[in-house]
Order: sequence, then structure tokens, then C-alpha cells
Amino acid sequence: MKKSLWLATPLLCAVLAASVVVWSNQSVGDPPTEAKELIEKYERDAREIQEKADQALAARRDNLIADLKKLEQTYLNAGKKTAARVVSEQIALLKEGGVPVQGIV
Repeated sequence: MKKSLWLATPLLCAVLAASVVVWSNQSVGDPPTEAKELIEKYERDAREIQEKADQALAARRDNLIADLKKLEQTYLNAGKKTAARVVSEQIALLKEGGVPVQGIV
């Protein structure tokens, strides 16, 4: 009995996998008009929110770059060339669209 179950296991797995693929590819059709309108409104709202967030983040990034430039100059004036170089590298990362590394200065 154990041997027959062991032999049947790959076949059962294949049948189960095939049924999952068929089930997941089935479409329920187009949503009703009211549902489409709600979905479209959500998508419009999401785009607006994303645009506002992108603008706010860009402004914050610009302010951060300005503050980091001041800090870089402060380090240079104090003779802390290594710290100034690290801050300068962070500024370059921000300008390229990257995120500065935390806890390095």
C-alpha cells in the first residue's frame, strides 16, 4: 500500500497543479459599470496622491541637499576632511536619486 501511494503522489501533484493553473486563469468577466467607476476613481485618486507625494519628497530632498552642503562646509572649515567627503558622497547619491546611507557620519 505504501508503494502504490508513493507512485501515485507525483500524478496527484501534477493533477493538482494543473487544476490550480486552470482555476487561476479563469476570468469572472468585466465588472459592472458601478464597480468600474469606483475602480477608476480609486486609480485617479491614487495617481493624484502619488504625484503630490513625489512633489513633497522632491522638495524635502532639495532641502536635505542644501542642509548637507552647509554641513559639508562646516566639516571642511573644521578640518574634518573625511566627514566632509562622506557628506559629499551622500549629496551625490541624493542628486542621482539614491538614498543616503544612515549612520555613517
